[in-house]
Amino acid sequence: MSLDEVDKQEIEEIKKKRTLEEIEKRELKERLLKGRPGKGHQGGYKLICTRCMYEYVIEDLRKCTHCGKSD
Repeated sequence: MSLDEVDKQEIEEIKKKRTLEEIEKRELKERLLKGRPGKGHQGGYKLICTRCMYEYVIEDLRKCTHCGKSD
C-alpha cells in the first residue's frame, strides 16, 4: 500500500465520520422540532401547544410545528 492510498483511505474515513455526525445533528434537530407529547406536566419545556398537546424545548420556537398555533 502506497502513501497516496493510505492518505486517500484516511480522507474517506474522515469524510464518512463527518457525514455521520451531520446526519446525527440533523436527526436531533428534527426530533426537537417535532416536540414531545405532553400537557405541561413534565416541565423543562419552553413552549406548549394546548391544541396539539406537544411540548417544545427549543428556545427560539414561537409556534407549534404540527398545527401552526402560536401561544
